[in-house]
Amino acid sequence: ELYFNMAKCKYLGHRIIYFMKTKDEIVETVRQYILETRMRDKEVYCEYKLDLIVTDSDKLYMSAAFSKLESEHNIRHWFASPYTHAQAGGIESDMRVIGENAIIVIRSSGFPLCMWPYAYSYVVWGKNRSYTKQHFQTDHKYKTPHERRFGIKPDLAEMVVFGSKTFVYIDADTRTKMQDHVWVGYFVGYPFSSKGYLVYDPARTTVYVRYHVLFDERVVYGDELGEKKREKERKESEHESLVSQDAEELAQAQHSQLKQTMQRALDVSMTDGVLSLIHISEP
Repeated sequence: ELYFNMAKCKYLGHRIIYFMKTKDEIVETVRQYILETRMRDKEVYCEYKLDLIVTDSDKLYMSAAFSKLESEHNIRHWFASPYTHAQAGGIESDMRVIGENAIIVIRSSGFPLCMWPYAYSYVVWGKNRSYTKQHFQTDHKYKTPHERRFGIKPDLAEMVVFGSKTFVYIDADTRTKMQDHVWVGYFVGYPFSSKGYLVYDPARTTVYVRYHVLFDERVVYGDELGEKKREKERKESEHESLVSQDAEELAQAQHSQLKQTMQRALDVSMTDGVLSLIHISEP
């Protein structure tokens, strides 16, 4: 099983999603989010300070470890009333929309449902780079959440269709003389902590982070599986057709042979009857 925790900045509209093996890791994900919002780097800079967290009334958010984390960073905590998701800042409806989009992404790419974490991350990545009209500062109008947070306009050239066929370059130092220069995989998203692309290798059933890649967005994972499936079904259909044709020809041959046998028997019986009639009519 795998769980996820998504944090959304109400001020900027920016989202970050974290995946957990157990629900007990939720405190560490919030700790990581707090540290990331306070990063001051040349490329990663946030002009705001996190001082309030809004969550539902889940017991994980009421634990002693979570309270200790809030005290360490001097953060206030506001709980939404039970069964009142609207008080959580719209995060519940946002998660529902992201989940529906993730299902669409998986179905359109042909991936199995076990790839849902990559689909969720891909949708969140796209949402952060999509314009939203809601803003709380004049300078943030007509800007995407990504640009509001980092001050950099998103590059549309980086957007790739989920599940696209990907040719990954194999470095000369890691291949032999007669080995292929690329291996074929499928695009499944973007890494959070590095610049590159996540590529699924079906031969090794592993996801790798690679930068030197070439995409063919006309073909997705499900197309090639569908082509193989259609080829298999075509061969099975041809085999069934041949078997049916052989059975039909055999049945026709048996019917024709039986008809000829019956005709000969009838001819013989008629001849014997004529001879008998002639023999009886003799004086």
